[in-house]
Amino acid sequence: MSDRYYGTVYLGGKVTQEQFDKCKELLESCLDDKLSDDGSGAFIECNESDLADVVAYCKSESIALSLHWEASGDQGSYVEYWIGGAYKFYVADLEGNIAVRMSDLKAHPEMTIAEFIAKMDIPEFPLFEIVESSITQPA
Repeated sequence: MSDRYYGTVYLGGKVTQEQFDKCKELLESCLDDKLSDDGSGAFIECNESDLADVVAYCKSESIALSLHWEASGDQGSYVEYWIGGAYKFYVADLEGNIAVRMSDLKAHPEMTIAEFIAKMDIPEFPLFEIVESSITQPA
């Protein structure tokens, strides 16, 4: 049996009510409570396969998605982003803030800390907003 993890899911950007409802449906079995109106929710006892459908849906609909996986056993905390079709992975602290390991900094003595952080290319996660449907119905 695969390991199960706790964490937080975040939706970002402009999302229609229909898209939000679909994400809630896809996440229902994973969430501790429910997907909040701010696009976030705590997941419990999940692994990557449990969240694969919502990841695929968000990618297909161009919905920004972030998963913060809490540390468990030998695995440290990390954050995954899917924004604008790009995937990013970062080591994180317990609150989901992106972290820089000293070992990574030491591996690049030619760089300042600011240069190293800039090279990480950390995306700005878009604010979540539910908008009116962008599809106009024929008359």
